Amino acid sequence: MPSRRPPPKTPPPQAPRAPTPELQGLLDAVRALHEALTAFDLGAAHALEVNRSDLQALLMLEHGPRPARDLSQALGLSSGATTALIDRLEHAGLVQRSASQSDRRVTLVGLSGPAFRRIGGLYAGLFRAFVGSVETAPARNLEAATQVLRVLATTCQEAAALAREGR
Repeated sequence: MPSRRPPPKTPPPQAPRAPTPELQGLLDAVRALHEALTAFDLGAAHALEVNRSDLQALLMLEHGPRPARDLSQALGLSSGATTALIDRLEHAGLVQRSASQSDRRVTLVGLSGPAFRRIGGLYAGLFRAFVGSVETAPARNLEAATQVLRVLATTCQEAAALAREGR
């Protein structure tokens, strides 16, 4: 009787190689930047007396009104949760609802004038600090940093899509 061998096991996933010191420095800097931006956003949310999810919605409206369904999709909220979010922000005087001119069935949500000024004031200081901290860097360094940050942003977006799928 021939002996049966067990099927070969799938090899365990290999651990990623240890990053070079330069790459580790970059990863540490990106983590520190993320933590600093998170702390800033928490401070901004506190100043505006909203929670962080509400702040995300407000920041999405920076460039003008958007359909409520866009907020739902971008924030991963149900239509009911989005309605509650918009109700909260409207009650606080931070957003206004309006009907779309092109499709009256679509509700647009936009920042109120006072909210736009308050949020703009909070983030203008951060923008000025960013510019001041890097404005004397050589253009080639800024271009390289821009490329790296864009690659990392794309990588994060792809990883977020996989995470939503449970992978």
